[in-house]
Amino acid sequence: MADEEFKKGVPGLGQAAAGERTVADAVMGRKAPGGLMGSQPPKPSIGRTVLYTLTADDALEVNRRIMAYGNQVAEGQEFPMIIVRVYDGGSVNGQVLPDNDRALWVANIPEGTGPKTWRWPPRT
Repeated sequence: MADEEFKKGVPGLGQAAAGERTVADAVMGRKAPGGLMGSQPPKPSIGRTVLYTLTADDALEVNRRIMAYGNQVAEGQEFPMIIVRVYDGGSVNGQVLPDNDRALWVANIPEGTGPKTWRWPPRT
């Protein structure tokens, strides 16, 4: 009985509200109903890292500019992109970091799944 009274007085230990996790859920790595910490998808913001999918033109530009170190890239490959500006509607500007010595600047990129889009990296 004392445990139940204690849980009622400590936020996160008792019953979780809709879309929230209890402390036990967090410790055990369990998701809240509707996804991790609620059902709202994350919003892009400056400094966040997302994945960018290269176009054929992007790949040509990056491969042309490789100076000393790194690997060739190809259309459809995904690389980390640091968001530097966010527009209303979710399009972003950013710096793409391919596996070589040249970053690629991209602008007004929408969220999506094909070339010239960004997406959130999978949770591991």
